[in-house]
Amino acid sequence: CIILSILSISVLIDAGVNPTAPISDTVCQPGSTLRIAWQDDGKSPSIASFPKLIVYFMSGSDQQQKYLAKVCELLPSNSQLYCDHVIPQVRPVGKWYFYRFTDGANTTNEYYTTRFTITDSNGQYPPATSPAPPSGKNPGQDGEIVSNSTNSSPTSLIGSSPTSSSSIPTSSSSDTPASYVPVAQASKTAQSNTKPSSAQTAKQSGSSKEVADSKPSNVVSGASFLENTKELVFSVIVGLTLNFLVLPI
Repeated sequence: CIILSILSISVLIDAGVNPTAPISDTVCQPGSTLRIAWQDDGKSPSIASFPKLIVYFMSGSDQQQKYLAKVCELLPSNSQLYCDHVIPQVRPVGKWYFYRFTDGANTTNEYYTTRFTITDSNGQYPPATSPAPPSGKNPGQDGEIVSNSTNSSPTSLIGSSPTSSSSIPTSSSSDTPASYVPVAQASKTAQSNTKPSSAQTAKQSGSSKEVADSKPSNVVSGASFLENTKELVFSVIVGLTLNFLVLPI
């Protein structure tokens, strides 16, 4: 944030809290940390007498204010006169935003900072209305918070305060199941599972060899049968010849 002065003019002047920052010339970019500061004005009631001090982030007109967020809640007994606010992304951007202080019990004890400027994420914003509307009659704008996600975080806060954080689980190798196979590897794994192992290949090649070796054995068996047939025929012829020779004349 850019703070060009240390003096703030309250929208509503009252005893107790005298805001000193932000001021009219303060310009903040989303993600930056703005220190909201105040002091006791020395009038009654004193800040120390408050049961608590709550700071709200606001927009809207002087007559119709719009609540945006609770920034911090402090115990005045701690004597802390500031709290930090991480500026969110808002819509619309411009000089439409301010803070309201209350004691949390008596709504008549309310105090305000002047309006300050919140830019877009690139630091751009429209010019403020000129001339400035009179105090108590500023029509303002009804702003809204678009996103609280920032890389910064509030510091030196006492009591409850809004926090901004990311819950995207990040993935890690330990989150991956042991049985998990990436899609890109699944088809490759399936193909590798369909290929025969080296032992299966050897067995198949051995079976082929056995089939090839069995063919000559069939040929040998046929030759043996033919040889045996020849011997049988020869034996029959010899036997008939001998019988013919020994017959009586």
